[in-house]
Amino acid sequence: MSPLRLSSPVRAGLLRLRKDFHHGSSWYYAQGISLLARAVPHEIPAVISQLRSVRPGMAPLENLSAVVEAAQHSGRDIGQTLERLEAQRRRAQERVLGVMGRRTFGKVLTLSYSSAVLGAARSGAIEEVHLLESQPGTESRAAFRDYSRFVPVTMVPDAIGGSLLGAVDTLLVGCDGIFAAGGVVNKSGSLGLARAAAAEHVPVRVVGESYKFSRTLPQLTQSRNLKIWGQRVKVPLLEAVPLRYVASITTDVGTLRKPDPASVLRHHREYWDSVFPRNIQKAVNQLRNP
Repeated sequence: MSPLRLSSPVRAGLLRLRKDFHHGSSWYYAQGISLLARAVPHEIPAVISQLRSVRPGMAPLENLSAVVEAAQHSGRDIGQTLERLEAQRRRAQERVLGVMGRRTFGKVLTLSYSSAVLGAARSGAIEEVHLLESQPGTESRAAFRDYSRFVPVTMVPDAIGGSLLGAVDTLLVGCDGIFAAGGVVNKSGSLGLARAAAAEHVPVRVVGESYKFSRTLPQLTQSRNLKIWGQRVKVPLLEAVPLRYVASITTDVGTLRKPDPASVLRHHREYWDSVFPRNIQKAVNQLRNP
């Protein structure tokens, strides 16, 4: 179904997601659940298709789409499925705060905006933040405002981020997705920082909820135009950090130390199990492996 045939509120919601470059994947996940809840049944396949193309690499949107698709395939009530997803989302965000409250990240270097990093600051797991300006984009303004409510924050030009690694305990990042085949996806700039951190023996630690775990990384094709001295330069929106660079992933179901593909897949299966009763796992598996 063409998005032009969708109801006005649903079209407006999809347009808002496409135009937003400020929020992270947790916000997209919550908005996607809300959008599907407002859609009438015949609109849902088109909404799923649109959600999958909004931000490839944001695992929560793919997980949401796959769960609702599996629910339709198995004859499960979509409204109840979305309620279960929303309840799981809220539990995950509450629990990850508890897990992070038992961690100590010390002085951290980070980039972009992450609700999970904000949660770490709020829980007392962070002593001090050095925040990169995170170009292109303006989300660091909101990150500075929100993080500063809980910890001291120093803004850092992107160009000197790598040289500051010697002055921090941790390179701490949120994430848009954690893929068994592909690694941790975050804003562009993350991979270079992770490589620099490895050279400086600074641990790379990731924070994020379990609904961000997935299987195979899609192609990260989206970019934004950055104007430099009159020239337009395409900058990728997201990039993947291989798991070999990641020392730990702190999530609502615990902390993965030295994560590998098997541990990521296990967390992905646990996410599905938290949403679906066992008696329709066969339908889910058929969708995964047609």
